[in-house]
Amino acid sequence: MYAAFLPGAGDAPTVSVRSDSAEPSPSREPLRILLIGSRKGITQIIQRLHILRFAEVGEWSPILPTGNPGELMSILIRHVLSESQTRANRNPLIPSFLSAPSVPIPGYELVKLILIGSRKAVTDTIEHLNRVDFAHSGAWSPLLPTENPGEVIAILTQLIPLN
Repeated sequence: MYAAFLPGAGDAPTVSVRSDSAEPSPSREPLRILLIGSRKGITQIIQRLHILRFAEVGEWSPILPTGNPGELMSILIRHVLSESQTRANRNPLIPSFLSAPSVPIPGYELVKLILIGSRKAVTDTIEHLNRVDFAHSGAWSPLLPTENPGEVIAILTQLIPLN
């Protein structure tokens, strides 16, 4: 899997995602983390999250096409403690949304990081990424419900220099 993040590596035809945390169990629930952007932008974010000890490079899926020209994605699935396994139920932090520029900025690329999971799993991940200085919790979109009961989605957009 590491080859997918090396320069010149081709897109893999299938998705194979290895979870970094314990296998699913009644006390754990899945959290899907998606990166969407160019190969270079995705690789930079994956390497930065590795340096911050958030995820190993090999835990991400190969970089795959999304169907939109020039747009690729990679997925990481984590299994986090479920709401019932926490000692205290906190009111979730619903961050304000800092919108991304609507027009391209020369020399920069917009990369999207998407979290999908329970309210607690998404909120805890946002708080963790804030603590390790990856992204301020206020930079995320508001938590929005998906069609699946108990599931929410949050999106972070980052401008990455193209140097």
